[in-house]
Amino acid sequence: MILEIDDSKTIGDLQDRFSLCYPLLKLEFCKARHGWEEICPEHQIIRKDAAISDIRNIHYPGTIEMKSWNKIGEIEKKFQTKFGLNVQICYKSGGRWIQTGSSDNMTIKSLMQKASRELNRVLL
Repeated sequence: MILEIDDSKTIGDLQDRFSLCYPLLKLEFCKARHGWEEICPEHQIIRKDAAISDIRNIHYPGTIEMKSWNKIGEIEKKFQTKFGLNVQICYKSGGRWIQTGSSDNMTIKSLMQKASRELNRVLL
């Protein structure tokens, strides 16, 4: 998937587009940077109605391309280095969203499969 990023969008715009391609995954935006295999504290997660222009420090427009074989942590790092955006990818488990701290080495495809197994386990 290709995600277009510019100052006219909100967090919700980017989250919605991401979720269209990856319905069992979610992008969360954080106030502070976090390291590989670290999670974003709940109190640092930014509301979905916040403007991208208000939360990033690199203000030129561009795109981020995400492929199924990309590692979660690499995608999060790309958001930070290219746009100054601190993101955390989460996956659906039961009725809640789980941050991917310890899953940063997983690919998007494998994380989607994990979320799908979790969903099936809950439904059975």
